[in-house]
Amino acid sequence: MPQRRNVTLLVRLGKKRDHIVKMETEGFLTHLGQHIPSGASALIAPLIEGFNFSLMVTNERKTKHGDYRFPMRSSDPHKISVNGTLNKYAFLLTFLHEIAHMHAFEKYGKRIKPHGMQWKRTFTKIARPFLKSRMWPEDITEVLQNYFVNPKASSAGDLALTRVLRSYDEIQDLYLEDLDLGAAFYIGGPSGRLFEKGIKRRTRYLCKELGTRREFTIHGMAKVFIED
Repeated sequence: MPQRRNVTLLVRLGKKRDHIVKMETEGFLTHLGQHIPSGASALIAPLIEGFNFSLMVTNERKTKHGDYRFPMRSSDPHKISVNGTLNKYAFLLTFLHEIAHMHAFEKYGKRIKPHGMQWKRTFTKIARPFLKSRMWPEDITEVLQNYFVNPKASSAGDLALTRVLRSYDEIQDLYLEDLDLGAAFYIGGPSGRLFEKGIKRRTRYLCKELGTRREFTIHGMAKVFIED
């Protein structure tokens, strides 16, 4: 178990050094409250007590919602990052996902698999009070009850969870699964690569890049763009 002590937590709002802010636990929880559901900070407080870690609230990353890096030396902090563009329910789930990595490392060491049974058990245990306290809306809670039977390495790997979480986004993006068969769409923005949607293969669609006529399988939850 980590030594109980007063720790300084590092919150990094973006990548610029002048956005680095050091704060004690109380201030950290106040800041974190801007990104998570009301009341969740009180449940998070005992999870971070005594830990030395940094949190980076980042801009959107296309390949992941969050990240965890264990300390290389005993004096180094655990490093956690979470996309600041996530809605408050997705942010909370992602933050707990990464906190579970920190707890699993402290208890089992660095030789465990990143998303093995030790992490799964830890994540499920950590999340249980949040589920009981209804920190997520009823529809998300219902999906999470099934998700935590065997948590995946990424919430994006659970289509039901991804769909219900994205329904709370302030800006409703367009995803490949929303398009009709044969529809043309762009990946990577309105000026990105142009594709045509093809048939579904489990969670992915066989799509043809119109510029090269090459075929690619693209996940149904990929964010896409279409011409107005």
